[in-house]
Amino acid sequence: MKTAKEDGELLDLYHGEKIEVKDDGTILAVNIPLDPVIEDRPNKRILWRHALRRAQYGIAIFGPLVSLFAFIVDPQPLTGGLLIFQVLSYLLFLRLAKPRRPKGWGIVYDKKTRFPLNRVIIRIFDKKFNKLLETQVTGPNGTYGFFAKKSTFFLTVEKPGFKDYRSQDIDLSNKEATVIDKHIPLEKVDGK
Repeated sequence: MKTAKEDGELLDLYHGEKIEVKDDGTILAVNIPLDPVIEDRPNKRILWRHALRRAQYGIAIFGPLVSLFAFIVDPQPLTGGLLIFQVLSYLLFLRLAKPRRPKGWGIVYDKKTRFPLNRVIIRIFDKKFNKLLETQVTGPNGTYGFFAKKSTFFLTVEKPGFKDYRSQDIDLSNKEATVIDKHIPLEKVDGK
């Protein structure tokens, strides 16, 4: 961005030049390009964090289940109220903790058997800056989906035992926000 004068909808990017103010009533409004810090973690660490996240959801349901058991054993208004509170709290935190999923889904599947692949690491990059934007791990149905807007992107897909995949460029420079949901076949390493 050192030489760029604009970044998408932002014009007159500021790169540390001197700003001369001639009037006391002048309002400064400069666009300073900053990149978010998104580290590219090793695949094992990504899969480990994915497994921990799933375990968190399993542990979180424990509270409402204990409340349900307590209500069954002693059906009092207080235990019923605690049960309702636990269930509502669980649903609220579940709603806040889970990111909104796209309506369209891409599927990563085995090219030969056409079965969806679980635990596949898929990353989206901004082509202009070759910058990692987001990483996802596919679920049991092999699904993924990225929200994207006005730029050119590419995807990389990795799963042990399969050949790594890099997509063609996905040009969304003339589109408003949309979902990237391409179906991606992966080929086994030995080709069988």
